Amino acid sequence: MNDKSSAYDNSLAIERTQLRKILKSFNLSEKDIINITTYLDKARRHINIINFIILLERYNIKRDSIRSILRRIGFSDKQIDKGFEAHDEKLIMDKYGRLFEIDLVD
Repeated sequence: MNDKSSAYDNSLAIERTQLRKILKSFNLSEKDIINITTYLDKARRHINIINFIILLERYNIKRDSIRSILRRIGFSDKQIDKGFEAHDEKLIMDKYGRLFEIDLVD
């Protein structure tokens, strides 16, 4: 991961060979690894953490394993938590559109 990362920066940087090793350690097939790296190439080798989570889910990688992958890339737990929160919000927005919140006050 690059030095510019912070809890508010959801971008990641990793060498292709290192990413391949990490994905292989989570039992992804060579075909799936090639598909993921090809996707990244088409995205100009850049993907935000939210879309990376979605991409990994497409290959049936469970949330705990995705969390482990992100840790191995170098993200902190705080960054990962923020990534999953944003991911969940994106899924809700995609499915239902904008939601309104209700605050209960005394």
